Amino acid sequence: MTIRKRKSDLPEYGVKIRLYPTLVQQAKLRQFFGNDRFLWNQLVSLYQERYKNNKSLKLLTEFDLNNLLPALKNEYPFLKASDSSSFQIVTRNISDAWEAFFAGTRRKPRFHSKHNAKQSYTGKSSSIRIMGKRNMFLPKLRRVRSSKTGVIDGKIKCYTISIDACSRYWLSLIVEKKSAFLPKTGKAVGIDVGLTHLAILSDGRKFDRFSSDFCEKQAEIWQSKSSKRRHLAFVKSQQEANKKVLGAKSLSDYRNWQKANVA
Repeated sequence: MTIRKRKSDLPEYGVKIRLYPTLVQQAKLRQFFGNDRFLWNQLVSLYQERYKNNKSLKLLTEFDLNNLLPALKNEYPFLKASDSSSFQIVTRNISDAWEAFFAGTRRKPRFHSKHNAKQSYTGKSSSIRIMGKRNMFLPKLRRVRSSKTGVIDGKIKCYTISIDACSRYWLSLIVEKKSAFLPKTGKAVGIDVGLTHLAILSDGRKFDRFSSDFCEKQAEIWQSKSSKRRHLAFVKSQQEANKKVLGAKSLSDYRNWQKANVA
């Protein structure tokens, strides 16, 4: 799903981290995915019926759809379990989709299927926050264990929780940086590129040349990894060949070994 962002002077960037929800939280997430899909399909059906019955009717706006949400929640109480901000994203997306369809720039919106391998929902960041190095507080889920949160540095604008074909859960964030520009000092400095130092400033500061020790150390590490991964790939390919496995991989098909070679 897409979300329309308010214009801001501060730059924004995307962050994607892994989530490790408990079994209870996984059940809630499956319900949240289903609730967003259910709402989308209900609104698609509503648009189609209006268009079928009278093509001259005024197109429902995002505001009109948001006014329908309380009635839908009363008719389908299970919708109340979800983060209400995710429904506002659904109404925005479907309103934009139908406007684009009538403008001739997109095809007609279709129903979403529960059989899709990837499911997701998007919400606003009203209460989402970091809780330590490996925990996030998420609406309707509370504390959820995650991968390292140190990559999040700024104000969270919106979030998307998804599950991929391998049943892994992910949290994607749009983060607004705290500061876009460094403070102005009103001072100037001259830079001279020298032979003994990488740079010498007019205020006397000196910067040494780049050291190759780090690169040499990394080269040794990855040469060792490449050798070990090649051996493991060779053993695995020989085992598959001996067992006559259908579609057995050759040595060059093992991606871990290829990654080590590229690195």
